[in-house]
Amino acid sequence: MVGHRCAYLWNAERHNRPKIFARSNRVNEPMEHEYRSTIRDMRAEAILGVIQPQIAEAKLTERWPSVTAYLGGAPARLGAHIQLVARGIIRWALRLPFWLSVLVMILALPLATLIALAAWLLLAPFFFLRLLPVTATRYVLTNKAIKVLKGWSGRVVEELPLSEIDTEPGGDFPRVAVRIVENSIQPFYQAADLEIVSRGQVKLVLRGVKEYEQFRRSIENAWFAFGRKDMPKEQIHPASEAETKK
Repeated sequence: MVGHRCAYLWNAERHNRPKIFARSNRVNEPMEHEYRSTIRDMRAEAILGVIQPQIAEAKLTERWPSVTAYLGGAPARLGAHIQLVARGIIRWALRLPFWLSVLVMILALPLATLIALAAWLLLAPFFFLRLLPVTATRYVLTNKAIKVLKGWSGRVVEELPLSEIDTEPGGDFPRVAVRIVENSIQPFYQAADLEIVSRGQVKLVLRGVKEYEQFRRSIENAWFAFGRKDMPKEQIHPASEAETKK
């Protein structure tokens, strides 16, 4: 034991390494070191998206399109109606008296499963189109632009810089021109189409965006943080401004 410790101290002095001494020489007792080296965290950023676009491009959020993105959402609407019928059969059977509900469920459950299976088979091709190596699609929001990526390689097929998104007047702050396409909302899938206006024209349409309202707000927040060409010199809270008017 002493020989191993002497050899360690000799190697530490030879290679200019820090000496670590133990307060206990027992074999089974854990050692308490008097010296601990500090390890510096070398990660590029502590919080995602805080890095400025002049330094590097950071991904803020990402969405995979829903099955509502294909053929105008018609197959998805039909699939949703079929699944709602299957759900209605189960709920109707559960509202019956207990013993009658048990007897009815023997027939209702297989029937509802077959009806729902028809909807799953209808939507299966569109579901796998989202994942295939060539047709896979992703909507990516960075601190510089909104991008549409294709395939497993992430090839950029469409891109719109945040600084080129138009604004619309409304309220105390400008409203970013990111609109929900009319009649595209499908509550069953929580998805809708978004259109983004630039220079007075619709430059980018994102089909079948899941959790579309959250993604739209993410685009607005990214524009306020990184896309504005004329940053405000000072920020006035609307409540404080209202109090001064009184």
